[in-house]
Amino acid sequence: MRIARSLVALGNLILFATALLHGSGYATLSGKMENSNVAPFLVSAFKAVWLMISAHLIVLSAVLVTASRTPIGKPVVLL
Repeated sequence: MRIARSLVALGNLILFATALLHGSGYATLSGKMENSNVAPFLVSAFKAVWLMISAHLIVLSAVLVTASRTPIGKPVVLL
């Protein structure tokens, strides 16, 4: 039981770190997309999707940490 909880915590830490690394690339992406000849609508959409993926990973990490600490949340973690 303790090993499983530790593995879930480690997985969530890796997920959170991945989200931060993904989000840190936003500034580079934004500058390169602005200087390209891509349509402004696509530039805006691409930047929004980039941030949404980072936010999704952070929220998913928080939900899984919370679910792993409650008895009812264990099926959520398994899912």
